Amino acid sequence: MSSKHRAIPPNVSIVPGPSNVWGSSTASNGGDQLHILLLEPPLALTDDVRDDRGNLFRTLVQNPPEPELYTKLYPQWTRRDAVLQVLANELCDPKVVDIVFEERHMNHLEYLENLPSHVRLSILPGDPDAGGECRMSDLERFPDIEARIIKGSSHWIPYEVP
Repeated sequence: MSSKHRAIPPNVSIVPGPSNVWGSSTASNGGDQLHILLLEPPLALTDDVRDDRGNLFRTLVQNPPEPELYTKLYPQWTRRDAVLQVLANELCDPKVVDIVFEERHMNHLEYLENLPSHVRLSILPGDPDAGGECRMSDLERFPDIEARIIKGSSHWIPYEVP
C-alpha cells in the first residue's frame, strides 16, 4: 500500500460504541485527507427506542432463538448469517447488554457538529422500511456529510450487502 493511501485500522471510530466504520487516508494538495464511512450508525435513539432495543437484546441473549427467526426477519441473510447471529447471542453475557443500554443519553449527533476540515464523512443508512435505524432527518443539519440510503437493507448492512 502506498504512503498516499493507507487503510485505517478497524477500531477507528468517531462515535463511541459499536458501529461499522471504514476509512482511508489520502495525501492531496500537500495535506492528509481522511475519509470515514459509517454504515447504518444509530446516531440518536429516543428513550423509548433505546429501552425497546435493550429489552429485545436481553431477550435474545437470555433465550437465543432458532436461526429461522433471523432468516424470516431479514430475508437477505444467509442461513450462515443467521446461525452466526444465534451463536453471538449464546456467547454474549447478559451483563454486556445491561452495560450497553444503561446509558440514558444515546444521542451522538454532537460528534458530527465540528468535524475537522481534513475529515470527509459519508454515512450509508439502511432503508427505514426494511429496519434501518439511522434517520436521514437527523443528518439534514450537516450539509457536508454525504448520506445515501441503501434501499432494501436493514440495520444489518454487512450481512445483507457484503
